[in-house]
Amino acid sequence: MDGRKNNTLPEGYYLNNFNTLLNFVEKRYQDLLTPEEITFKSHFHQLSENAQRLYVRIIMRKGPYLREDKLSYPEINIPEGLHELHYEKFININPTGDLIAALNTLIKNELIQVIQEVFRLDNIKGIANLKKDELLHFIVEQEETEAIWQVIDRYHTLLEPCYYDKVLLFRLLFFGNLEQDFHEFILEDLGILRYEPYPIRKEDRFFHHRAVIDYSFLGIQAKTALYLAEKDKSLEEMLFIGEYLQEHTPPPSLQKKWEKCFEQIAYLAERMKALDVALHYYKLCSSYYSRERTVRVLDKMEAYQEALLMAEQMLKFPTHEEEEAFAQKFLNKLKKKMALPYTAIPRETFSTDQWKLQRQMDLSIEELTLEAYQAKGMNGFYSENLIWSGLFGLLFWDIIFAPIPGVFFNPFQRGPADLFQRDFYTQRASLIKQRLKEIQHTDKLSADLQSLWNEKYNTANYLVSWKKITLKQLQQVVEVIPRKHLIAILERMGKNLRSLRSGFPDLILFGPEPTSYMLVEVKGPGDQLRPNQKAWLRFFEQEGIPCRVAKVQFES
Repeated sequence: MDGRKNNTLPEGYYLNNFNTLLNFVEKRYQDLLTPEEITFKSHFHQLSENAQRLYVRIIMRKGPYLREDKLSYPEINIPEGLHELHYEKFININPTGDLIAALNTLIKNELIQVIQEVFRLDNIKGIANLKKDELLHFIVEQEETEAIWQVIDRYHTLLEPCYYDKVLLFRLLFFGNLEQDFHEFILEDLGILRYEPYPIRKEDRFFHHRAVIDYSFLGIQAKTALYLAEKDKSLEEMLFIGEYLQEHTPPPSLQKKWEKCFEQIAYLAERMKALDVALHYYKLCSSYYSRERTVRVLDKMEAYQEALLMAEQMLKFPTHEEEEAFAQKFLNKLKKKMALPYTAIPRETFSTDQWKLQRQMDLSIEELTLEAYQAKGMNGFYSENLIWSGLFGLLFWDIIFAPIPGVFFNPFQRGPADLFQRDFYTQRASLIKQRLKEIQHTDKLSADLQSLWNEKYNTANYLVSWKKITLKQLQQVVEVIPRKHLIAILERMGKNLRSLRSGFPDLILFGPEPTSYMLVEVKGPGDQLRPNQKAWLRFFEQEGIPCRVAKVQFES
């Protein structure tokens, strides 16, 4: 039976997928694996198929502990599988490690049972009214760890899968990240999502040195720890992690990940008014965001001269338009505070429509504004970034998935590894320019889009949201908007997809004439244009692309 056509999964699909991952990694990374990691794979394959299936089922579930009575797999002999896995040291039964994790496997009534048996309380009614989190907190605070474990073991069998770190390692080597998991296999097995069949060469593997693998794990652990510390607003814990990261200099390929951690620390420190700490961590980063925050923090600290010098440096060597616009504006602000001469920047204005509309709870402000324009004889749709991103993704599909060395390393990528980096354009500049020429001269662009849509539908692509845009919308865009305007927009996007696939106006409107159209950015009361939106509006005006800002006020 064809699993794709019937939306069913063949028996044991998860074991097949697990073995695919293990074999893929061993073939490409055997020279970087430790003897223990290689032994894990061979030891796993020595298990019976029944035990292999059960281990994969267990290791894929959220842990670290699972309850035996919650396992239900008709195709697996669970008692025999557990016996073999325990004997072969692939699982621990009733471990006594993480008490909170063990208690989290219990439901509220079972926690109350633990309390009754361990603490022998006369009045259980007050305890019964507590929420589960409060019950957990109460139990752990009592410091009766041994007695609590004895009660858990008496009524429940907990399972802890071993080699979890090895499975994580194989996942990291396969995907290049830990955001993806075995669900990628399942989506493809069910036919819900397809993946472009690009070639994958061993020499294009994501990791080339063991140190990069080890530092990747360190970065992942730090990211998780920072998330928990930020959730608790524990700056002290975040600083401990930050100091640890500073002591471990990563390979160049991971520097950006370290900087993301530093930015996270700096952001919380700034919010908590620890400006010296925020400044230290922002200065460890090279992104435009960190440079801007550095200038702003220096301003807050009244270190105006240093802020001025940095803003001048940003203006002299901007990485993109937003940075240049910020530096120009903030320099004037600093010079004014320092009583220095400055040249006032004219207030930027864009063509604007004023609307006074009746609020409707079931419609967004964009939908209300669209209805208002439709009443004036214009039709269109809410598009924002999705239409333009999707248009680029389809028209440049083969270039996006071109077999450039070093950008494809597993079969479940939604685009090349450099898609949102500057290298994307520099490595494909000639291909992109040629495609723009083809778009300029073809008289069947709408038909080409339809062919691409039909051929690639539900194939994974970071730029194409299949469920949120329609072929009809894309075709209307290329049929109405002058080719010169389309090419100008697509060319600008291609040079920096990370920042230029966002900031587009909310609405695309079409007038009664065959080639009349307008792009509209909707702004409600108190809502201001963001820098990337201004940059696009500025570009549209330079290129003669009709665009307006719709400022909406609601009737009282």
